[in-house]
Order: sequence, then structure tokens, then C-alpha cells
Amino acid sequence: MKFNKLYAPFLVALLKFCIGGLIIGLLHYYPKVLALILFGFVLRRYIKDTNNPAFSEIKVKIILGIVLSFCLGAFSEWLGTENSWWIYQFYGKATIKVPVWVPFAWVIVYQIFFGLEEKWLSTLDNKAKWLSILSIFLILPSVGEIIAMHFGTWHYTFEPQFLLMPAQALILIACVHLLLYFLVSKLTPEVST
Repeated sequence: MKFNKLYAPFLVALLKFCIGGLIIGLLHYYPKVLALILFGFVLRRYIKDTNNPAFSEIKVKIILGIVLSFCLGAFSEWLGTENSWWIYQFYGKATIKVPVWVPFAWVIVYQIFFGLEEKWLSTLDNKAKWLSILSIFLILPSVGEIIAMHFGTWHYTFEPQFLLMPAQALILIACVHLLLYFLVSKLTPEVST
């Protein structure tokens, strides 16, 4: 029973990544519709955050995280597609380097990680916290990506791959999320939530 309570936020986040991968995988042929749906999820979570009694203390962290994840995510995706490290699905006769929905997916990932930090990571000691952060940044986004890629949303161009994911991608994804986490942590005042 203690295991379930301790890791419940992680399991809920894992479920969110599975559902997100499924939604993206099923709707990737409709990039504008998918962008609106993902924006709706971003907005819904932001409104939920504003209802938090501690919002005035954490609003800078929330807003900065949203802006940085949108920008850093868009830049990472542009860099990856520009160098042909991965290729998004073709949409009819048009080739789209970075679909319009992708930066919103990055924001949702930040919002999920922010929720994990509030509910779970903040309760851990420093060593366990950093090991957990590294683990979730390696595992959770990859699960959502693998599910979306199985629907043909995009594919990586370098080998070797396991479940459509090359090890380089796992490391790069974790590094970008760690960079985002570090930037938000360093650019915002420390608050107790």
C-alpha cells in the first residue's frame, strides 16, 4: 500500500504520457485540430494552476516554464528536423518540418513534470530527487513518443533503435528537459509549496 501512495503521482504521469501519445498518434494527420486540442489541455492546466492557493508564489515558475518549454521545444524540433535526425509524417502533398502542435506538446510535458515536482519530487531528499528527475526525464517522454511513433507520426533516422527509439534520442530528450528544469529552477525564486 505504501508503494502505491508513494509512486501514485508517477503512475498518473505515466498514464498521461500514454494517453498523450495515443491522442497525438491518432490525430497527427490533422495538425491544426491537434494543436487546438493540445492548446486546450495547456489552457485547462493553467487555469487549474491559477486555482491553487499558492499560485501567487509559483506563477512565475509556471509561466516561465510554459514560455521556455514552448520556445526550447520548438527550437529543439527545428534543430532535429533541419539536421534530419527525425522526420515528421507527410501531410498530403505538403512536407511539414515541425507541425504546429509540437510546441504545445512540449508545454504539456513541462506541466506534467511541474505537477510531479509539486506532488512527489518535493517530498524526496536531494539524492533521491535528482535520481528520480533523471529517471522520469528518460522514461516518461519516451513512452509517449513510442506510442505516437507507432501510429506513424514521425520516425528517427539514426540507428540502433529499440521500440523505434534510438539511445541518442533518449539522451537528447532527457538533456533538453533537464536544461529546462535547471533554467526554470535557477530563474525563479525558491518557494515552499
